[in-house]
Amino acid sequence: AELPGIDASDIELYCNQNSLTITGEKHPQKTEDGNFVQSERAYGAFYRRFTLPDTADPENVKARNDQGVLRIDIGKKEAAQSKRIPVENG
Repeated sequence: AELPGIDASDIELYCNQNSLTITGEKHPQKTEDGNFVQSERAYGAFYRRFTLPDTADPENVKARNDQGVLRIDIGKKEAAQSKRIPVENG
């Protein structure tokens, strides 16, 4: 997610078995003398929810905000192994 001008402390990330939710708020920037900085980007609260596949592991999620880019890595669950079941006659 591209989140320019947003500090990591202003981002909340929630993950459960079937969804990932990103919420946060971008605050207007001020100069040292208290004036606001003109910006072409909107500010305020934001909310985004993504549906995760069944293979996503909510216990294995890592997030990093690096220069306005939020990177989220979601691990996969171990795939269930198929078990061959013999079929008997009669």
